[in-house]
Amino acid sequence: MNARRRYGSIVWILLLFTVLVGNTIWGAAALPPSISVAETSGGKYRVTFTYSGTASTAYLAGSFNDWAPDKLEMLPSNGKFSVTIELPEGKHSYKFVLDGKQWKADPLNPETEDDSFGGKNSVLNLTPERIAATKLARANDADVVKSSDGDSGQKICPSVSVQKLPEGKFRVTFRYKNPSASEVFLAGSFNEWNPNALKMQREGDEFVATLELAKGEHEYKFVVDGKEWKEDPQNPNKVSNGLGSENSVIRLPAESSEQGNSAAASSEEKKDSSSKSEREASASESSSADAATSGSVLRPFPSVEIEPLGGKKNRVTFHFKAPGAETVNLAGTFNGWSPTDRKMKKVGDEFVSTLVLPDGEHQYKFVINHSTWKEDPLNPVKTDDGQGGFNSVLRLGHGAHIVTSDAKVGDSKIDADFIFHDPESIDYFNVLSKNGPVVIRLRTLAHDVQEAWLQPLAKGKAAEKHLLRSVYEDERFQFFGVRVPLVTSYTFGVKDGQAQFVIGTDEAKTPPASVKPFEVQIQPDKIFETPEWARHVVWYEIFPERFRNGSKDNDPTGTRTWTMDWERLLPEDQGKFFPSVFFRRYGGDLQGVIEKLPYLKSLGVGAIWFNPIFQSESLHKYDATDYRHVDDQFGYAGEYEKTVAQEDLLDPSTWKFNKSDKLFLELIQKAHAAGIRIIIDGVFNHTGTKHPAFQDVLKNKQKSRFKDWYNITSWDPLEWEGWYGVKDLPVFKENEHGYVDPAVKEHIFAITRRWMDPNGDGDPSDGVDGWRLDVPNEVSSEFWKEWRKLVKSINPNALIMGEIWDPPKQWLRGDQFDCVMNYQFAKALNRFYNMDGTPSRLAQDFAKLLFDIPEQANYVMMNLMNSHDTDRLVSMLYNPGREYDNGNRIQDLKPGQTYKTEKPTTATYTKMKAVVGVQFAYVGGPMIYYGDEAGMWGADDPSDRKPMIWKDLEPYENPQDNYFMHDVFAHFQRCAAIRNTLPALHVGEFETLLADDAKQVFAFRRWTDRQTVITMTNKSDREQEVVLELPSKSPARYVDVLNSPDVKVVPATKLDKSDVTRIDVSRAKPEFKAVNNRLIVKMPPTSTRILLGL
Repeated sequence: MNARRRYGSIVWILLLFTVLVGNTIWGAAALPPSISVAETSGGKYRVTFTYSGTASTAYLAGSFNDWAPDKLEMLPSNGKFSVTIELPEGKHSYKFVLDGKQWKADPLNPETEDDSFGGKNSVLNLTPERIAATKLARANDADVVKSSDGDSGQKICPSVSVQKLPEGKFRVTFRYKNPSASEVFLAGSFNEWNPNALKMQREGDEFVATLELAKGEHEYKFVVDGKEWKEDPQNPNKVSNGLGSENSVIRLPAESSEQGNSAAASSEEKKDSSSKSEREASASESSSADAATSGSVLRPFPSVEIEPLGGKKNRVTFHFKAPGAETVNLAGTFNGWSPTDRKMKKVGDEFVSTLVLPDGEHQYKFVINHSTWKEDPLNPVKTDDGQGGFNSVLRLGHGAHIVTSDAKVGDSKIDADFIFHDPESIDYFNVLSKNGPVVIRLRTLAHDVQEAWLQPLAKGKAAEKHLLRSVYEDERFQFFGVRVPLVTSYTFGVKDGQAQFVIGTDEAKTPPASVKPFEVQIQPDKIFETPEWARHVVWYEIFPERFRNGSKDNDPTGTRTWTMDWERLLPEDQGKFFPSVFFRRYGGDLQGVIEKLPYLKSLGVGAIWFNPIFQSESLHKYDATDYRHVDDQFGYAGEYEKTVAQEDLLDPSTWKFNKSDKLFLELIQKAHAAGIRIIIDGVFNHTGTKHPAFQDVLKNKQKSRFKDWYNITSWDPLEWEGWYGVKDLPVFKENEHGYVDPAVKEHIFAITRRWMDPNGDGDPSDGVDGWRLDVPNEVSSEFWKEWRKLVKSINPNALIMGEIWDPPKQWLRGDQFDCVMNYQFAKALNRFYNMDGTPSRLAQDFAKLLFDIPEQANYVMMNLMNSHDTDRLVSMLYNPGREYDNGNRIQDLKPGQTYKTEKPTTATYTKMKAVVGVQFAYVGGPMIYYGDEAGMWGADDPSDRKPMIWKDLEPYENPQDNYFMHDVFAHFQRCAAIRNTLPALHVGEFETLLADDAKQVFAFRRWTDRQTVITMTNKSDREQEVVLELPSKSPARYVDVLNSPDVKVVPATKLDKSDVTRIDVSRAKPEFKAVNNRLIVKMPPTSTRILLGL
């Protein structure tokens, strides 16, 4: 469950970020040009804010005036608005409020933070150092102007001029021409290579900075747009940085320009002899460390030290300056982004942490005082964090120092130094099952080769070679891959124009020279296998309390009428929707689910994920009272207390199955007979306060036998850590190895056995088919590795799914989870359909998703668009322009922010159908959140958890809105039928066919040896004629199974495994014909087609 989802009063702790520019709280950088400061008495500053832009009125709002939008009026003058106020030293967030409605960040201030609504607040950090830096910078600006009129000093090269000052000092002006850059900083040995301490001022196409330097040698580079470190192209004097590239250098007193020209000649000769210098970043140019001698220490930038240890391991030390912080933790992909797992040691005003990391790419942030997340201000390499901010990136190992490739396809040049393959890595050699096939990949520089192939060897002799397909490319590298029958001995070949190499374990050589082949020993117990059944199902999420009330006998006190309007208040609400809405009960139960199994079967559902069903106090059940028993309100009232009175929590032999538990086992039996799998929610990071173990701690304190179960922070008075500060959710006590008390692990293991093999006979068919794990990133990876072994020993075909909101690569290596809830997929489609995303960006997003995740995990991913943790899909589309799952909780909106809560328009439902078509055709299992297929809408929690709309319960209150939408149901049912019928959508490979940004059309194909399916979607509001260039041997005739009236949906009518909702294409006629592998298709506005090759 997402961190903000427990109760309506819990506010998600958003990840804040700082853009890597001059205005950071760590560097003494100048203030932005829109702010001027004068010191006053009493330790305060008189600050003038200026806004230059078109508006009738402008007001200043910020943290200093409680964000009041109409208190600080900015007065107009000469086309600008300004206001002056007194502020104390420290951090201040602000925005401009234009014309009483538009909240706008300061366009001249690059320092921002997330405003919790998908936008940015501007940030002003007032410190004496920044005031002084501002004075110096603006004085330097004046000096540059003065120098241009008079004595400009001696030019030591076209880009650097020097003026001698008293006392052996020099005023040095650096110039860098780059018309396309947004901003440039000067970094060098004189400022510890800080990439955001010295911002250069724009003058036309040039950037200029002036500073005072002492006598001696000074190395430097230009930092362009926060990520590219560039040598001075007009300065011929350079020195090696020790990592394969060079830094520009000046020597004071200055050399003459003639000396510089002489150096330029030798530099050009050197450049001709090496084509790699332009590609490779300096030690401070990239967040990377290439292969180096074991024991040597590299410092790619001031905040990170790397000691290669050999064996693809590196000892990495992170440094972070935060003088005012009490605590700083290091969080990243290497520890599941845990904000508490790795506490940094305070050394002076700096925090330090050292850990061992493998070769590869690692993302990270610093967590200040357990609440504020900051990227590394001294690391120029960053990536989108999916939350409106950035993660810092550290690259280790072979080729890590490459920033961009300057290679060109067709120039008959191949840089063999950067061709790479690692047969020990699942990223390069991925065995899908014990008998194959295997996915094999090869890496080259981006756009460096025209063709690549795999050459299998059988008994030392060449077998039939396989051409490799480009599967992913970024600005650095290109990856080629192929899925082939199992091979264990092979070489590679690459070609570009006249250049050609063969590649083996020893090196790349020019034919006909031979190379030593890659030899792989397959270890069956190390093969990452995922359940076959999960490739073939349509998922359905059930939030039990709101799905169906099947029995009145277990209804909680105060249960509301199922069909009442969601907005209507009762007397007990005391006239307020919040917070009483979070305590409503509607009586949904397992009896209701059993009653509606025929409905789910007809819809085409093949697997159900239940939100928590165990005994709990809340409506959502994420606050477990007891994992041993099903909640009385979902089964039979009064059962729990009777049962636990006879049980010992620590002795599984005393545990019994009561009537509520047996009802759930009956549901499993009936679902299995119908061919429907069941997975349940495992919430193993925390419990509720009513849990027997926690109750014993409350009663007996340090004498409790459960005293080490929970993270108790104080015994007198008794205090404990609550999940994200919520005391009702006490967390288990953990360290980096797992639960501190082994009894917690043994208890969870016993719970796992109980629900996977209820009768303990070794046959798991009477138990659940898997687990969806809640916030698993907050539990030690070591525990999950042990737990996976237990799960697979009980049922090798059980599915382990993690709730991971961040890129999930680290969790899907074969030793923890089989798959995750594919939030990255949902974010990609939201970006495309609901923001300003382009087809080419969607193609890149999909390619990255499929590339990062092993194939066997990709095919069993749960591809959701929404869930109980987000707004409903149709409401999401009705409120465009928002990052995924942002600005969608009504109770958390700020002044000036809105979210439309009424029922969406017909056009929005049409758009939803287009999205769903793509969702069901993509790689992995599509998931329906209960009620989406009925047309339900709503903002995020609580309005995404309304009671299900059922046809047989109509009329509902407000019937003009609240009714079962048959056209929406028919669309979901048809999509599920298509999915169930076409094997290419279960196991077929994926390839983008078209990403037309002009027409806003995206197309991809899924295929097997026997079937081809092409999916096309038109995001625009106009009809588009689309031309697809198909691969050779593609079918020539196609029918649109999503829209053709000749393709019939045949719903399942029996609760039987053999009866599946499917499509009948036997009477379908070809609608589209390809000529010479060229297919022309007209796409209606806002539509999706799914074309089946005949």
